[in-house]
Amino acid sequence: MSEGQLVDLNVQIILSKRPTLNYPAKEDVFQIKYVPPVPTDQVKEGQVVVRNLFISIDATNRIWISGIRTYMPPINPGDIMKGFAVSEVIFSKSPKFKAGDKVLGVTYWQKYSVLEAKTLTLLPPNQPNYENFLESTG
Repeated sequence: MSEGQLVDLNVQIILSKRPTLNYPAKEDVFQIKYVPPVPTDQVKEGQVVVRNLFISIDATNRIWISGIRTYMPPINPGDIMKGFAVSEVIFSKSPKFKAGDKVLGVTYWQKYSVLEAKTLTLLPPNQPNYENFLESTG
């Protein structure tokens, strides 16, 4: 992909409010938002644009949205949810990755994410089941 605009909308999962002890219904905690993706000409050196293929939902996600600070800052209401994912690089301004590479890392619960390349791990090419690299199966 060359520099310019991604064609389709970016679908995001946003934390609406923190769950309580009674754990509200799913429509109370998250909302879906449709936004234009970041134009690739705004991607900085050392960053990549990825399309998320598989996003893992782990027990740690519950801790991240609780407001407790752990090894990562908490996810606050209004923030895009985060999680571990297998993603495909679709645009790169990093010598570490090229378009088509599959990577593993913490990303956002959205279709497209702009990430620092240094936070990602390159996965072997041509794997039949990339989802196996995630926590629940890997």
